[in-house]
Amino acid sequence: MSAAACDADSDARDSDVRVDELEIRLAFLDDTVNSLNQVVAQQDRQILEFQAMLLRLQSDIHALRGALSADPSDEPPPPHY
Repeated sequence: MSAAACDADSDARDSDVRVDELEIRLAFLDDTVNSLNQVVAQQDRQILEFQAMLLRLQSDIHALRGALSADPSDEPPPPHY
């Protein structure tokens, strides 16, 4: 076998190794993207839940402020003993 043929075989093996390594890296990156997508979806659901809770709390606070600042003359007089 000539030196040129050995070099060609070596280059082909190096290329195969590089392609295999790239495929492995791509598989890991794809798995990472899928994992991150799941986390983002979960966080999106949590944000929607937190927004709904915040709206309920704001409504409750508004109602409490209204009840606390009501005119005392609107309340019935206390019973006398």
